[in-house]
Amino acid sequence: MLYRVRYFEKSPPDFSRQANQIHACSALETERMCMLYQDYICSLVSANAITWLAFYRGSYGRKFWNTKLLDGWRLVESILPAGENSDSRTGREAFNRLTEKYDINSIAMLAQSQAGKTRVYRAVDAAGDAMMGKNLLRKEFLARHDNTGQVMLGIYHLDKQAESYLIVHRLRSNTPFSQDDEQRFYQALLEFPRLHYWLFLERGLVKPARRPFSPRQRELIKLMLTPLSEKTIAQELGLARSTTHNYIVEIFRNLGVKSRTEMIQLWLGAVP
Repeated sequence: MLYRVRYFEKSPPDFSRQANQIHACSALETERMCMLYQDYICSLVSANAITWLAFYRGSYGRKFWNTKLLDGWRLVESILPAGENSDSRTGREAFNRLTEKYDINSIAMLAQSQAGKTRVYRAVDAAGDAMMGKNLLRKEFLARHDNTGQVMLGIYHLDKQAESYLIVHRLRSNTPFSQDDEQRFYQALLEFPRLHYWLFLERGLVKPARRPFSPRQRELIKLMLTPLSEKTIAQELGLARSTTHNYIVEIFRNLGVKSRTEMIQLWLGAVP
């Protein structure tokens, strides 16, 4: 499926405990880190659900569903836990449902028109911009939907080719997001740079990766960050040892490293 939506029971949040749990996660725990981060943001801004999407402006290099937007940006993949792979049919259907409900396409194109920095938009503010055109929310959309104020979009800027998108929304019966919510959301985007970086790096969507990794290469990367030997990794994946070695060589070339030690140092040392 294209996107991850998580719903939450309301209870008094412990923000410091949630933040500490996220900081304690390692590069091998990006799925857990991502889930904790989603919980954390929803607690901070009293949101009911969150959607996380990966936008990329490089050459993808293989067949994969994607949605073209502004200035070469593409929605190329959802950020999902391991094992929950996107596919062309369900991915497109899910994105179409999101667009119909929240007009995500228009909000995303507004965000892409201002790419280059970490930023947050309240959909109601985006809709009120004086420029009403193809890159902004449409007046006719606002006439059909009365829940625009319950949607916020946050973007963590990694580099000129990669941005991490988070869409939070409240139930229609709840109050609209405030400027304080917008500020809290912005601070949460800046608080965990390693998470955004690791999620994109393990997909080959951010430098120093020269091109995106294949699903099989991504499986190997997780195992290569452990102490497992190359022989054991081959056994874990049910591959011939020579095939596994060839995959590993390609991963090294893509990252510009010569050994697993250099690869691990890259993973751990590139961001704070």
